[in-house]
Amino acid sequence: MHCAVCGEPITNPISESRLQEQLSYWLREVAPELKTLDIKALFAHFPSEEMCIITKQAIRVCSFCFAKEARELLVAKAPHLREAFDMAFNYEIYPSTGN
Repeated sequence: MHCAVCGEPITNPISESRLQEQLSYWLREVAPELKTLDIKALFAHFPSEEMCIITKQAIRVCSFCFAKEARELLVAKAPHLREAFDMAFNYEIYPSTGN
C-alpha cells in the first residue's frame, strides 16, 4: 500500500477521515472559525488501495502528506497558526521553526 501523493509505503494506515477528525478537534480549540477546513476532500479523486485499521474506510494518502497539505492550506488561511500547527502535527517533514 503506497501513498497516492508521495508514493512511499503507508506505515500508519489511518484514513483521511480519521486524520480530518483529529485536525478538526485541534482547530476547534485554536481557531474555531476554521474548524470546517476540509483537507480530506483534496484526496478524494485518488484511488484507494487499503482500508484504515480503525474505521475500515479507504486510505489514499499517508499521514505525512495529509499533514503537509493541511499545513499549507492552514498557513494560507491563518499564517499565525503555523507554529502551533507544527507543534501539534510535526511529522518532521518540515522545520518546526521558520517557513
